Amino acid sequence: MIAGVAASVVSGITEPLEFSFMLIAPQLFLFHAVMGGISFGLMSLLGVGIGNTGGGIIDYIIYGVMVPGSRWYMVIVVGLVMAVVYYVVFKWYLTRKNITIEVNDDLEESDSQPAAGGGSALAARIIEGLGGFENIKVVNNCLTRLRVDVVDMSLVDEAMLKTTGAMGIVKPSDNHIQVIYGPKVERIANQVREIMNY
Repeated sequence: MIAGVAASVVSGITEPLEFSFMLIAPQLFLFHAVMGGISFGLMSLLGVGIGNTGGGIIDYIIYGVMVPGSRWYMVIVVGLVMAVVYYVVFKWYLTRKNITIEVNDDLEESDSQPAAGGGSALAARIIEGLGGFENIKVVNNCLTRLRVDVVDMSLVDEAMLKTTGAMGIVKPSDNHIQVIYGPKVERIANQVREIMNY
């Protein structure tokens, strides 16, 4: 996150930050897009004239602060208000959806500990959280999500799945669940499949 913030501030490249929440909370990305449009509209209404190529702090200073009549200070005023709005909306949404961004301290350790029959202790906990071997029909994954077809959704223990580092859980149907792990999901899926022996 520090690298993403640094890239955004220095060069105006915001994609690392946007991708950090776009895939697990697309509603927040939609909010972000609307707020981006509002901010550009406000800059026009307030007569701010900062020409830039990237939008980072360097361009802000060269094409804003150092240019007479650019009204560069209005960016700070509007930015502070926007920061509060962003914080409140993001915190409300993430809390309401119970999406966490923390990583368990013991996640990497448990991830590497072998479990009976191969795989890892982490994968064994995921299988238990999904209702056990008999409740799992198919295990697949995409770029960020573990996609599992289950027999009985009521056997799924969401609280346990969240202790495995899941950033969110989506249930698009009565027999399909998607557990969001981010880029590390492929390794997790392989370990789960290894224990499941397929």
